[in-house]
Amino acid sequence: LRLFELRPVFAVSSGEELPRESLRLCAILCGRREPEGWAQDNSPVDFYDLKGVAEGILNCFEIEGVSWDGDKMEEPYLHPGKSCALTCRGKHLGVMGEVHPRILDNFEIDTPVYLLDLDVALLQAVSSGFSGFQPLSRFPEVYRDSALLVDEDTPANEVLEAANKAKSAEVVEIVLFDVYRGKGVPEGKKSMAIRVRYRSMEKTLTDEEIAALHGKIVKALEKRLGAEIR
Repeated sequence: LRLFELRPVFAVSSGEELPRESLRLCAILCGRREPEGWAQDNSPVDFYDLKGVAEGILNCFEIEGVSWDGDKMEEPYLHPGKSCALTCRGKHLGVMGEVHPRILDNFEIDTPVYLLDLDVALLQAVSSGFSGFQPLSRFPEVYRDSALLVDEDTPANEVLEAANKAKSAEVVEIVLFDVYRGKGVPEGKKSMAIRVRYRSMEKTLTDEEIAALHGKIVKALEKRLGAEIR
C-alpha cells in the first residue's frame, strides 16, 4: 500500500492565539515491496524504501545538504529508534520513520507502517529551484572508492555532509555504499566506504586530476572526522 496527500494543516502552538497553517506533503508505505508475481519475493517495505521516496522528493526540489538526524526526534507517533528528522540549513523540513507500535495497536494494524511528513513551504525555501533540462556530458564518468575508519558513533550523514562540503564542480554524486565492523577493524571503530562519481562537461578528466579532486575530499574527512584511510 502506498498513499500520499498534499493539503493545508492547521496546528496550534503554545503562546499563539490562532493556529498556524502550513502545506504538508505526507506519504505512507506498508506491505509488500513488489506486486505479487512469480518472479517477485514477499519482502516487505522498510525504512530505506521510505528514505528513497524522500530522496526523490528532495531531488525534485534540487535540495542538497540534508541531514537525517535520529537524535532530534520528538514526535510520539514515530518509533524512537526507527525514525529521523530532516533538516537543511537550520530549517526543520519534516520527519520520517516507522509509525510507533502503540499507534498501530490503537487502529488494530498488525503490519509495520512507514510515514513521511514534509513542510512544502520549507522545501521551497531551501530549494535551489527547478533548472529544467541539463545537457548530457560528452565525456566519460569516473568512479573512485575510499574505505574510511571512523569512530563507532559517527553518523553516516556526518560523513556525507563533510564529503559534500569539500566536493568540486566535477563531482556528480557521493554515496555511502558499505559499513563494516569485524576482522581488521579496531574496537570502537567502523569502516565506512564512500563512492564518488566524477565527470566534467568540458573534457575527459585525467588520473592526476581525479586523484587531486578525490584527495581534497579525503583530507576534509580526515580533518573534520579524524577519519583514516584503510
